[in-house]
Amino acid sequence: MASPNEATVEILHVLFGQWQEEHERLDQFIRELNAWMTQKSLQQAPDFAEARTRLQTFDQRLREHFLKEHAMGLLLAETRGVPTPEIEEFRRHADKEHEVLASRLNNLIESLAAESQPIPSWSSAVNEFGLFLDALEQHEEIEADRARWLIPSRL
Repeated sequence: MASPNEATVEILHVLFGQWQEEHERLDQFIRELNAWMTQKSLQQAPDFAEARTRLQTFDQRLREHFLKEHAMGLLLAETRGVPTPEIEEFRRHADKEHEVLASRLNNLIESLAAESQPIPSWSSAVNEFGLFLDALEQHEEIEADRARWLIPSRL
């Protein structure tokens, strides 16, 4: 029979696997969204309203992903039995970056609203989305490296 700590570690590994699968689904969604935006650019047929709708869907999925990451951070801390400075820093840093990324995506979504549209052109919207994706990718790479380092090996 597994000890409580062993059970927690196993749950954490399952959650980490789900987190990796979620990354793959998000990556697929991002590729599809990028392809759609590129197609609209090539056709010279921008669709700000549809872009906003697609980005809102992406925003919802990304926020759900961030919640899963937060849960993983809590379980990670639980596996250690006591808080460690490394895990607490990892959690604080991830939560702060999630807030910044969510806000940045929300600002892009709002800028695509027909009534405000401070984005001057479709190419500007595509460029802003690309810059957001660069920041998200950098965040996810650093976070994945930290998570792999902090997750305990199976007992």
